[in-house]
Amino acid sequence: MTAKILFVKTIYSIAGLLIMASIGFNIYQYQRNNKLSQISVPKKITKNKSTRDYDPVPEFREEKNKTGGIDKLVSNLNAAEEELNIASKKLSEELTQKAEFRKADDKLGKSRIVKKTQVETLKSILNSYDPLKEKLDMSKEEFDAFKGILAERMDEIQDTILPNINAASDEEKADMNMKRTEINNRYWEKINNFLGEEKSRIYLSYQQREPERSSINALMEMVPPESRISEEKTESLIDSMYDARKAIYDEMGPDINIYSSSELTEESIIHEMEKTNRVHDKYLEASRSILPAEQVELYEAYLNKLRDFSESMMKTRIFMNNN
Repeated sequence: MTAKILFVKTIYSIAGLLIMASIGFNIYQYQRNNKLSQISVPKKITKNKSTRDYDPVPEFREEKNKTGGIDKLVSNLNAAEEELNIASKKLSEELTQKAEFRKADDKLGKSRIVKKTQVETLKSILNSYDPLKEKLDMSKEEFDAFKGILAERMDEIQDTILPNINAASDEEKADMNMKRTEINNRYWEKINNFLGEEKSRIYLSYQQREPERSSINALMEMVPPESRISEEKTESLIDSMYDARKAIYDEMGPDINIYSSSELTEESIIHEMEKTNRVHDKYLEASRSILPAEQVELYEAYLNKLRDFSESMMKTRIFMNNN
């Protein structure tokens, strides 16, 4: 804005100087023509004055003063033109800088829009958490805000997966693991502050049972609505399955990090598959006391496909690490 004001002021100044120059030049031309006409007519030299009494210096001085005024005016015009060039350059630089800032803002704005869209998509994936709303005794707005926190956490965790896969060494992978730990700790503190201590325990219990809840929800999607078990039976089945998995994990250890080449080996895959088989056997054992036989059979087929996919993914990771 300052450059624009300076530019306008400079234009007015130059216009004024040009007008003054035009007037001065016309006056100068008139007086010069008048002088030339006087010089062309010989002066009468009276008897009382000799040619020695004639002094042309004052007229020369007057002519020089007029010429000096024009030179000064031209000098002022040159200075004004230089000032105009400086103002134009400054205005151009300011407009260029504003354009760059606008591009940066547009890019940042697009980035924010993409990030917001990703979070909204993840929130829709978290619809499996909707039964938690009643357990936490939240309004729709409060629960939507809570799911927003969970979606933001998922979004940040997802941003670490590709760098972990592309990491050239276990040290780089370890750095990404530390970053994920930092993200989880930071969001757990945020969740705890949002929910409070008592509701945080309810959420943690719900979140720990996510593998069991996801598999039962997947099964219920495969059967007709009228054949689905009640919510009470679902929660009872999920609790039984979770307790069985926790006991096996306490004995055989947690899941390995499939993105770590030092942890992921042929031997570790065999160990993981043995652990998975034991967990799935316990899942089926718990489901037989609640689900109809045909649903148990369908659930067993689903678990087998889940197991095969997990094994295939780990073997693919080994191949990628070795090549």
